[in-house]
Amino acid sequence: MFNKILIATEGTPIMNNAMRYTATLFPSAEYHVISVVDTSVGSVHLTAALVKILEERAERALHKSRKIFKEYDIKIKSKSLRGEPARAIAMYATRENVDLVVLGTSTKSGVVKFTFGHVGEKLIKNMKQPLLMINQQVDIKKPTRVLSPTDGGTHSKEAGKVALFLAKYFDSTLFKYYVGTDEVTGKRVLESAQIWAKELGVKEVETIDLTECEPGEEILRLAPEYDIIVMGKGKKSLFKKDLLGFASREVAALSPVAVFLVGK
Repeated sequence: MFNKILIATEGTPIMNNAMRYTATLFPSAEYHVISVVDTSVGSVHLTAALVKILEERAERALHKSRKIFKEYDIKIKSKSLRGEPARAIAMYATRENVDLVVLGTSTKSGVVKFTFGHVGEKLIKNMKQPLLMINQQVDIKKPTRVLSPTDGGTHSKEAGKVALFLAKYFDSTLFKYYVGTDEVTGKRVLESAQIWAKELGVKEVETIDLTECEPGEEILRLAPEYDIIVMGKGKKSLFKKDLLGFASREVAALSPVAVFLVGK
């Protein structure tokens, strides 16, 4: 499904688990693992000694990643980079033409915090490649239930295609949820999903409406019932109502299962 995967790591337990998770799901992919030494720290004077400490930390993270992938008999390309993390990750992903980027998130004291500070939000906003977001010790297993919420928008359609291919790849049941109040649009979107799934050979598609709810809260409530959530990134806009554009950030940061975010 994904042929070239980039993982950005700081050597945290979440990212170590994310590497095992991704290696289990996509064992045939080509893996690139990077660790970014943040030399863009605003008010902190980066002395040579401090840079050395940060570089040693990055190398420990890469060393751990090589050991993890060795458990799966997978050789990786690993590299330590310097610079502003979001920019460094995006530039590497573009240069190496990767088709999936894996990031970790964490929550502390009820406040959402991406592992790389604001890096996660910047990458969600700007990257063209799909993102696999993991925020905790997700179960390492091949998925049997794929959840694909949609509001009928462009990004939801792109995410729907990825969800279909994931369901086909893993021989999983696909669950399509329509988020919105337009019954005509909802019916058309769900019927189209069933047609596409049948053409692709997905064995089973369940369709459910989520019209009378707050999308992010409802998806998070249902998340433990599924193995993977695939959502469109959408766009944050004050002038255009984009239900899943707002919900996708919340779900990615708080979901107990892995979340794929899709959309240019």
